[in-house]
Amino acid sequence: MSKSRQKVVGLEQPRLDVDTAKGVSGGAFRFALRPGIGAWHQHARVQVLFAVKGRCTIEHEAGRWALPAARAALVPSEVPHRLVVKASGGVLLTGYLEAKAFVQLAVPRVFFAPELLRPLLAYAADVPGPAGDRAMRVIGDVLGQGPLWDLAVRLPRSDDPVLRRAFLAIDRDVAEARLFAVSK
Repeated sequence: MSKSRQKVVGLEQPRLDVDTAKGVSGGAFRFALRPGIGAWHQHARVQVLFAVKGRCTIEHEAGRWALPAARAALVPSEVPHRLVVKASGGVLLTGYLEAKAFVQLAVPRVFFAPELLRPLLAYAADVPGPAGDRAMRVIGDVLGQGPLWDLAVRLPRSDDPVLRRAFLAIDRDVAEARLFAVSK
């Protein structure tokens, strides 16, 4: 991938070529995720993510959103964010959509993916060019119809130690988080 430099959140970060690519999607990609914390970055287009395997967290200045396997997320254009990948790693499909259909999207959103999303995103990642762009246009049409916000696993920031412990438990493993009584 070609890289240019861009200032994001006060740090020099590489900007992926998907932001300057011609065509509708600018590309779709399949990534093997390694555990760790990614760099803060942003995209000129809306990013759609689908967690094929594993789990990650999308961090944004307004909070964190857990993205478990078999779920999808939208990240608004021009919004600084980063991915935190848990110890098990994972596989992620991602693509880029024109922002005009998502003007009301201000923060990342996690949702149950429509049945078409995974195969279309995988197709766009595997077949670049006009055919992949057509798949991304269909994804944009489907997701742009909204509302898709039926899985809002947003973990807000807090200075309260009890809430911070609870958020960390959820963030470690949303499926294993237990409700517990809190005494003052």
